Amino acid sequence: MYVLHMMHMKGWASSRLEPDVQVGTAEYHDNTTGTTIIWPQGYAHHYIAKFNVKPSREFYRFVMTHPYGRE
Repeated sequence: MYVLHMMHMKGWASSRLEPDVQVGTAEYHDNTTGTTIIWPQGYAHHYIAKFNVKPSREFYRFVMTHPYGRE
């Protein structure tokens, strides 16, 4: 069973690509692979879908090999 940890922050994270846009208040953490993977809330919607930011190979591989990454 995989467990995905979510850590909520006290404030909003600002977009690094678009001024005056907030992208979330949380980070996701997973260390089931032996390497800790961390990504911000809004990563898929804001950075990948909206700005076509290409994820690293490591992150792509992580998403494609975990059950919750394919839902």
